[in-house]
Amino acid sequence: MVIYTTLAADSMQATVMLAKLGVQHVVLRGFDDEPSRFRLMLDQLPAARLSDSVLQHVLPYLHDVPAMFVRAVTRLFEAPQEFEDVEDLARMAGMTRRSLDRWFERRGLSSARTMILVARLTRAKHYMGDPGFLLEDIAKKLGYSSIRVFARQVRTATGMTPSTMRSAFTREEFTLRMAALVCRPGDVSGESEQALNE
Repeated sequence: MVIYTTLAADSMQATVMLAKLGVQHVVLRGFDDEPSRFRLMLDQLPAARLSDSVLQHVLPYLHDVPAMFVRAVTRLFEAPQEFEDVEDLARMAGMTRRSLDRWFERRGLSSARTMILVARLTRAKHYMGDPGFLLEDIAKKLGYSSIRVFARQVRTATGMTPSTMRSAFTREEFTLRMAALVCRPGDVSGESEQALNE
């Protein structure tokens, strides 16, 4: 849901009430409703919904962890292309790589590397819903150096080729598959850090 409203006292009061109920997207008439920006935000909403559905399985594991850690994991699912490697995630969490790994282990989650893999593939699955996106385009948008590296990670996570994954899974099936990869201890990515960054 996107609230499109004016900057006025009564509308702002109503918007605050809706925000408390979970509404996250507000566009103010005459301020941030330039057509191309508005269109971009609307285009990104389905991607956010799929990422949120996976993230909702992860968040219960993040109780009693530093707030910056939670923000970093949340941002990872919002914009996986911003994270080239585990070091980027550690920096956003405000901790060392070793501390980051320990927090993942303590909370019963897979490795940070696997979390990055799942965040990328979740966004890839969204892009795959648009037949206008070639697989090469998707790999590039997510920061992969080649379709070969992308294909290897898709196969590692799903046992499928990217073209098969494109038409496989309902949203719920995909969400559960990705959640199962991250909501258990260990590194299931099967990739070296170098491969993740290729």
